[in-house]
Amino acid sequence: MKKILIVMLTLILAVSLIACTDKKEKEGSGESINVDEGLLFVDVTIPAAFFEDMTEAEIKEEAKEEGYKNCVINEDGSVTYTMTKLQHKEALREYKEEIDENIDDMLNGEDQASSFVSIDYNDTMTKFDIYVDSSLYSDWDSLYALTFYFSGMLYQAIDGVAEEDIDVEVSFIDNETKEVLDSGSYKEFMSDADDLEGLE
Repeated sequence: MKKILIVMLTLILAVSLIACTDKKEKEGSGESINVDEGLLFVDVTIPAAFFEDMTEAEIKEEAKEEGYKNCVINEDGSVTYTMTKLQHKEALREYKEEIDENIDDMLNGEDQASSFVSIDYNDTMTKFDIYVDSSLYSDWDSLYALTFYFSGMLYQAIDGVAEEDIDVEVSFIDNETKEVLDSGSYKEFMSDADDLEGLE
C-alpha cells in the first residue's frame, strides 16, 4: 500500500508541476531552467515551481550554505544562482548521488518495487532501463517512469541542455528474456499532458 501511495504522490507532483509550469509559461515568465556559462562562473536559473514550499530567507540561506557567489530571486519567483564551474560540476555530481539513492531505495528499501531487479542509466540521463521480473510486473510499476522522466529532465536542464532538446527514455525490460515490456519518453508524456489540457 505504501508503494502505491508513493507512486500516486509522484504522479500528483508531476501533474502539478506541469500545470504550474504551463501556466507561468503562458504568462511569459520563462519557466525553463537556464544555464549561462561564462569563463569562471555559471548562472543557473531554476523555475519558481521548485521553490513553492520555501521562503526567500530559506532560499538565500541555502545558497549561502552552498557557497554560491550570488543568489537572485526574480520577479516571477524563479531563482538565479551564480556559482563557479567547479560548484556547478559538484551540483550535478550530488544530484546523481541523490538519484542513485532513490534507485537503491526502489530496489532494496522498505517500500521497494517488488518486480524491479536492476536499474541502469547513461551518463547524460537521457535513458533509463529498468529490468523487471515479468511475473511480478504490473501497470502500477510503469508509473515509476514519471520519477525517471523528471529526474532526467532536471539533470539535463541544470547541465545546460536546451529545453527543446531535453528528453528521457524509460524502458521496462524483462530481466530474463531482455524483451521490452513497456517504454515511453518525457517528450511523449508532456505532449500527452498538453493534449489532455486542451480538452478541458
